[in-house]
Order: sequence, then structure tokens, then C-alpha cells
Amino acid sequence: MVFEEDRTGELKALALKKGFSGVDPANYLSAYKQPSVGIAIEEALKSGVKRERQFILEHQEKPVRSRGSNIDKWGKLHLHPGTTKFTPIWAHAESKLPYNANQPLEDQVRESIEQSFQNLIIDYIDALPLHMPFEDKQDDTVAWHVMESFVPSRVGGLGVSNSSRAALEKLYAAATVKPEIVQSRLQEEKEYDADVREYLDKTGIVYQAFSLLKANQEIRSSELVARVAERFYTEREIAFYMLVLGLGKVSIVNGTTSEAREMDLSGLQSFWETNRPRPTSQTQKPGQKTLKDLDAYRYDKAPVLFGKQGQEMTLADVQSLVEWKLRHGKFRPTLMSLVSSNPAPLAQQTISSAVAQYRTRPSTHAQAALDALAKLRGVGPATASLLLNVHDPENVVFFSDEAYYWLCSGGSKDAPIRYTPSEYAQLRQRAGELARRLGVGMVDVEKVAYVVVKAKGESGTDTQGLAGAGKAGKRAAGAAGKDKKKAVGKDAAETKQSGPKQRTDGGGDETGLRRSKRHRA
Repeated sequence: MVFEEDRTGELKALALKKGFSGVDPANYLSAYKQPSVGIAIEEALKSGVKRERQFILEHQEKPVRSRGSNIDKWGKLHLHPGTTKFTPIWAHAESKLPYNANQPLEDQVRESIEQSFQNLIIDYIDALPLHMPFEDKQDDTVAWHVMESFVPSRVGGLGVSNSSRAALEKLYAAATVKPEIVQSRLQEEKEYDADVREYLDKTGIVYQAFSLLKANQEIRSSELVARVAERFYTEREIAFYMLVLGLGKVSIVNGTTSEAREMDLSGLQSFWETNRPRPTSQTQKPGQKTLKDLDAYRYDKAPVLFGKQGQEMTLADVQSLVEWKLRHGKFRPTLMSLVSSNPAPLAQQTISSAVAQYRTRPSTHAQAALDALAKLRGVGPATASLLLNVHDPENVVFFSDEAYYWLCSGGSKDAPIRYTPSEYAQLRQRAGELARRLGVGMVDVEKVAYVVVKAKGESGTDTQGLAGAGKAGKRAAGAAGKDKKKAVGKDAAETKQSGPKQRTDGGGDETGLRRSKRHRA
């Protein structure tokens, strides 16, 4: 929600009509006119829009499901149907203070929230963030406890906006109802909130980025964003959102300021489903898992099972990951049979020992663990990195072609990848530097590398990291390096003996390494 003043109602009605799924009008007269939003919501409901699709934030926006909705708590939406905020006295213009300032803070909070219910003509608010921190941090806690009293009967969940990590940590420790969202500006001046997002990752709080377009005009107008937009036949704004979402663990709060911003966000929601490159040389056979199922296993289920829950990986799990790789990359007709020829008990024991070795000292034992995994038949260095990645996706980079081309060869595909330990060490170092700089995980670097390198492959234009994407992009590109490695010798051998495997510095199965939603011709 932007400062819309007298056009608030008109623009909200337009947004709801065009498919936006959330409104975020604070009880803050300097920027929003809540009664106009209430009328827009009422008219939308009368026209057939379902309440369960709309997210109403009293303060800002929040990540819980609307009452009666069967959508996941945060779902796949990046807008939320109903949020409002409580704004402290100090942030209001004296002539536009909506509640009585001559009363205890607890009563100020209650009055402001009740006004929002009346203004929005609703009896339930999906999210209620604290709009801005108080000068006295003790007041944050006092206001928060009042907000907690509305959960869950009238408010779905709570959040904060415009908060520092220190203030957030203090509030989190004092809260009975923990914050579920943090809304903030993702911009260079704030170092892209790397420290805040790191804390949110640990606590499970969702980061919601707002004012993306205004705060990042240099990147938005960059050559890189233009190429991504051209590649996916979409607007620059959506292309920029694609790259932001590629960071992982970031939800986007978009808004409308004019008819020009009425584009249907379903294009962003369904980006991977509708625009991702798909294998053309392979078709799904009867009984095969769908690509969607394989992607869900690789990116969602496997990291939880083997990373967070510590479950031991079996040969069947390895087969699922290899199937994912084959379906999205260059098909190797004998690879699955080689992998399947490993005795199941031996495969499980080998993986368990390698992972245990890695976890004793991740910073120094990664290569030793990969070497141990590569002793399995059909498993080369890249597949070994995939197996280790799902055990620790934040710190282990998958040895994908895109990641290597982007970070280690300046975006050039001229020299073949040989999948040697030294190449992976180089990739791990540069991916780690970039991940630390941006405050993201290794799996997020992999996703962005896919978008960047694939955009080059489709358009034929040069793509060197985030070069050309503004100051921040140039710094990130520095981590990628500009020197092009001239690989020597033949490409990694693809055939492996069915007997005990003798490893070489190549990886027989490794040219099939792909990001989940891509196809290599």
C-alpha cells in the first residue's frame, strides 16, 4: 500500500477487481484513508470476490490464512488479503491523529484497532503488525501485549514493520504471541536487511519486502532485469520480482498507484509453472512421478527429512534425486541402473558416514564427505554435492552448470566443465562469498544462477553475474569473478563400470546437473 490519499478507495477497488489478494491500510491518516478501503472491500465482496481470498492487514500485512480459507498459512500468494497496523503517536501528524492521545498507551492501541474494524467494515483482521517501533522500547512490549489480546478471536496473527534486528529480538523474547511477519524495505542503503533476514530464518518469521520498485530503481532499470523481462515476455517489474524471489525466504508486498500497476500478479505466482523451461526430449511415462512432485521432493521434502529431522537417506531417496536430475537435464540411459546397482545397505551406510563426517566440521570436511559419497556407483562429484546439499541446503552449494558458469567463468560457456574437486572448491568459495554478502543460502544462489544463465542461453546476450544491476549488483558480480577458466582435456566421462567403481577427476553423470525448473538442450 502506498500513500494514495484521496485515491485510496478507487485504487483499492481496481486492485481487487484485477486480482490483487490483499490490502494493507494502516490507521494512519497521513497516508491512508481506511473508510475508503472498507467501501472497496464491501463492494468487492458484493461483486462475488470471496472473503477467504482476501487478506486484510490492519497495520501492514501478515502471513496467516484468512479465516475460512483452505489456502496454506502463507500460501503461494505474495500479497495478503487483510492487514492493518497500529501506529504510535510520534509517527502521526498532530492534526491527523485518529485516536485520543490523552489516555494510557493500552487504550490508545485498543481504540486504534477498534477504529480499523469499523473503518474496514469487517469483523476479522488477518494480520496486525506494529507499524513503527516506539522511542521507548518498553512501550513496544506494552503495545504488543494489547495486540495479543485480539488473537485469535478477531485477529489472525501479529507482525512488526520497520524494525531493527535488536528491537525485533527484544520483542520476540517478551512476546507470548510471537510475530509471524516482518515488513521492511529491501534496499542497498539497509544492506538488504541481511542481518534481519538471518534472524528471521532462525525463528521462522516471514520477511515481507515492500517499496521494492521505488527503493531499487537503479536495479529495476538495469540491463540484467531488461534481459530477464525479455526472456520471459513480461514487464520489468515482474522480472525484478522474479530475481528477488530467487533469493528465497522473501515475500513481496506489491501495491497499486495507478491503472498502469493493475497487472495480474498471477503471472508472478505461477512463474515457475508457466514460464520455466521444460524438457522437450523426454516425456512422462505412465507411472512416473510428475516434474512437480520431483521438484517438491528435491526443494521442500528432502531438506526437511534429511536436514532438519536428521533422517538417514536410503537408496530409494538417492534414486528420487537422480530421477529429478535426469528429468531436468541431459538424459543418461544407464545412469539410473548404475545407481540402482548399489547394495541398499551399503548405500545407506556410505551416505550416513559421509554426512556424519561432514557435520563434525562442515567448514573443512565438505570435500571429504563428497569424496566418500562419490564411491557409490553412478555418483559423480556433482551428484554427490546434490546429496549433501539436501542435508544442508544453506551451506552446501549444488554443483550445477549454471552456478559454475555464473560464478566461475564470467557467464561464459566456452570452456567445458570437468567436474573436478578443484572446480567445486572454486564454486563453493565464490558461492559462499556471494551468499554471505547477500544474506542468503547456497540453494538461493543456485536458483538465481539458473535465472541469470538461462536468460543468456535463450537471448544470446552476455550475462555476467549481476553486473549492470546497479551498485549492489556490481558488488555481487565481484564475487563471481571475471576470469574465464580454460578447462583442459576431455569432458567428464559419462560411462561407468558396473563393478566396483574407480573414480577419476571427472564425474560420469555430471553434465545432467540442473536447477529444478530447467532443461538443457
